[in-house]
Amino acid sequence: MKPVLQAVLFLGLVTPSFSAAPEVDFDGARNAIQMGISAELKNPSFQPPTPNTGITTDGVAFVPRPESTSLATPATTPIIETKVFRITESGAEVEVPAEIVDGKGYLKIKPNEIIEHKIWCPSQSGVWGLCYDYKLDPKFAGHNHNTNIPPYTWNGQNIPAHRCWSNIPVANTVVLYLRAPEFATRADHTAQISGACYGPVSSIIDTKIDGLTSLPPAWSDSLHGGVTYYNLVGDTTQHPINHFAKPQTIDLIKEIAWQYHTEFPNAEVLNVNDISLKWGGLFDISGAWAMPHEFHRYGRQADFRLSSIIPESNRERFKQISCDLGVEVELHSKDHKKLSPSDAAVWEGMDFNTPPWKFLTAEELDARVPHYHLVFPKYDSDVDEPTDQAPQGCPSKSARR
Repeated sequence: MKPVLQAVLFLGLVTPSFSAAPEVDFDGARNAIQMGISAELKNPSFQPPTPNTGITTDGVAFVPRPESTSLATPATTPIIETKVFRITESGAEVEVPAEIVDGKGYLKIKPNEIIEHKIWCPSQSGVWGLCYDYKLDPKFAGHNHNTNIPPYTWNGQNIPAHRCWSNIPVANTVVLYLRAPEFATRADHTAQISGACYGPVSSIIDTKIDGLTSLPPAWSDSLHGGVTYYNLVGDTTQHPINHFAKPQTIDLIKEIAWQYHTEFPNAEVLNVNDISLKWGGLFDISGAWAMPHEFHRYGRQADFRLSSIIPESNRERFKQISCDLGVEVELHSKDHKKLSPSDAAVWEGMDFNTPPWKFLTAEELDARVPHYHLVFPKYDSDVDEPTDQAPQGCPSKSARR
């Protein structure tokens, strides 16, 4: 893997549109540099790395200023210039476009994606300083918890939310490397520039999976006459919205549920549990920013409760309906691991309406019984990191039993 691919996500800003008026002073940093009173910005022991010597351990490189930048006249104090690039698997730079709203740039990247943010001072002479801050806000992505939010990283190391550099020669571009977190989040970035150039510059970077839509309640589906042919379950305080998916996945879930309801009108309707969060990404069901939900990141897997919802006599047909639509069905344990065929056969042969199961509540059953994990086809050409699960085809009836 190329060295740059060990990087991490950073700031999202684009050229002068993001710059605030010169009189805006972020945390007093501009005046501090000009007056020489900031120990952090004017630390005499600090020396920027020599250009072209590589990337520092905290994901920073100092390289020559782009030749294309325009040089300002001595009479002006130039506005800082900046661009953000995503780094592809081949190591190529692809500029991340920004949408300007109310003077702030909005950029979109995907979870786990690597970016580099280039900032340079288009002045003829002098030195400049840079202070950079970011704040992650995962609630926009569907995470209703904010304790111990992991930061951006670089080469496996955490990147501080506040960093400063000073005495940077105007001939140098500061390049900051970052990797986005596995979970989706909104991030507010601010860079204060002082010295030969000025700022601040600010933007919003949304780490998300584009194109997800919510599976609506079944009764709102006008195509089926307002019939409740599936239920939405599994929402929690930490993740109150858990039914976002790719549009093709939504259509297939509806088709599976409708066919099942049509064939078994007297059976309880299917319970659709976790699909993906609002912006996709890591679905940390425990609220700890980590698995066990290895998948459910891209809107192409859905969990269906087994327990007493799907009677033993209907389970084979439920799997066949799904398979006929190109959807693979697996039985997963409570820790979201695929069960072996022999273990799955034992569970699928149980009747949960008989003792001792019949004496348990629905919540108690759900806490003990495995669930069906449905894997839906991939219709887009997006490169997923980590690689998403794909249907492996439907096994024969004998193999399923």
